[in-house]
Amino acid sequence: VLVICPPAVTLQWQEELDQRFGLQFDLYDRDFVAARRRERGWGVNPWLTSSRFIVSTTLLRGRRSRKQKGVPRTDHTELLLSAFPQRIPRILLIFDEAHHAAPATASRWAIDSRTTRAMRAITERFEHRLFLSATPHNGLSNSFSSLLQLLDPQRFTRGTAVRGVEELEPVMV
Repeated sequence: VLVICPPAVTLQWQEELDQRFGLQFDLYDRDFVAARRRERGWGVNPWLTSSRFIVSTTLLRGRRSRKQKGVPRTDHTELLLSAFPQRIPRILLIFDEAHHAAPATASRWAIDSRTTRAMRAITERFEHRLFLSATPHNGLSNSFSSLLQLLDPQRFTRGTAVRGVEELEPVMV
């Protein structure tokens, strides 16, 4: 299980999952990575040292850095993608404040932000995806369809308008 959320709520997610469900999640941050490397050696992939993580959106999206095929690559994103080189069955991605991954443009083809590009690379590795947001989308059809494509690429295609509520019923609560 991987929970991706804004940095301000990582500790809240960790406490809530522990108190409500009795589930221990590791907070994946620079301190966690440094501790794992001290314990297990520099070559360890920290993503392979546990089965439940909480990570901030900011850490995964990274700063402007190396790009490969339009995907921003931080060391943390690279490690995650190498830990899960293809889609793995029975793993869950929870993305809190998912509206931040929706490209914000009215043009025919939405321009991906760093968050959008990072999430596009990451989401395809997870069989199950839960996107959470209490914020309405920006009203731009292409932006909304791009976000839905991250959630379910079999049903939704970026650039194709969602035509009605009946298309959303299978994926939206």
